[in-house]
Amino acid sequence: MKEEMLAERLNILMVTTDKKINFEEKKTKLKERRVELAATSEYSKMLTMRMDKLDSNAAMIVCAVRHKMMKRLAVEMEATEKEAAGKESTGTWYRVNGYAYNYPWIRQLPRPTDRYLHCSSTGVVGRQAGAKRRRHQECYLASSMGKDDDDGDPTRVRWLMDAARYAVAALVTAVTVAVIARAVVVSLRSEKLEITVVNGTVTASVNTAANPTQVRLLMTIHNYNPSGRVGIQYVGVNITLLYQNDTPITWISIEDGPVNGIHVEPQFIRESVVDTSLNVPDDVPAAFAGAMTAPNGSQLFENAKVHLKGTLQTQISGLNYTHGGQPTEYLCSPVAIGVKSEKLLAHAVDVSCEEV
Repeated sequence: MKEEMLAERLNILMVTTDKKINFEEKKTKLKERRVELAATSEYSKMLTMRMDKLDSNAAMIVCAVRHKMMKRLAVEMEATEKEAAGKESTGTWYRVNGYAYNYPWIRQLPRPTDRYLHCSSTGVVGRQAGAKRRRHQECYLASSMGKDDDDGDPTRVRWLMDAARYAVAALVTAVTVAVIARAVVVSLRSEKLEITVVNGTVTASVNTAANPTQVRLLMTIHNYNPSGRVGIQYVGVNITLLYQNDTPITWISIEDGPVNGIHVEPQFIRESVVDTSLNVPDDVPAAFAGAMTAPNGSQLFENAKVHLKGTLQTQISGLNYTHGGQPTEYLCSPVAIGVKSEKLLAHAVDVSCEEV
């Protein structure tokens, strides 16, 4: 009889069941029942649960949650509101399965002007009281037992504020990641190198006194780095001299390294002088050496070509460059190849090389 009277006085809006509630396994079902309760709950039709149907642990949790929520309600209400609503403060003893508990609680009597709105995701109903439209919490469900927040369920305004903060944080994170990714891509991007054959000529001279005969080739290349932020180096460079019909004459390698190699600082021009002696006929065809020494010949090949093949690497820091790099080829045309003479000097115009 005492438990039945207590159940009437508590007037708790909760799920009614004859079975013991395992709150770890039935959270999903409780969420579904909250929706049903939200649709049917009115101040004149409240569901009641007999406290003696719960085990001792469940009953203790129910009353503890109710105590916290009602205590918060009492703090939020003003004195005039408490008086108008009919505040009742009691200390109630109840006994379940041989265990006795005492929890002070404050019961808010419903008024005709009150209107229940809806249950939120954790089961607490917001109620509008009087003209002040203050939101109070008055719907207590068993699902509230699993909530770790001691302050109760956040209001709709707080939920919107949290959502706005999360959206702003996500936007800032996305922008930060995009900026960092862009900086990494720009820093590691292979820059272009502009190469020019000075005077557009390759000077050749034949030394017939040497054994075997040697041909000396001399050319000057200007390497310009247009980038204003990183250095560039062109490594593993092989230069191939070609006749007008693309038949190769010979090839020359350029030494790597910051001193003798093609290593160019930002917005800087580095001059590379290629000076090498090649043996005939192992390195240079005898026909080419003969054309350079023919007394009645022009000793000049016009519309020739210079082909460069190597790997461009971008500076990371100090003397450190990107590994691997980007294979890059250049073609310089037209170029004049011959012995030093007025005919050769007549072609003294710088020739820019195009990337192919």
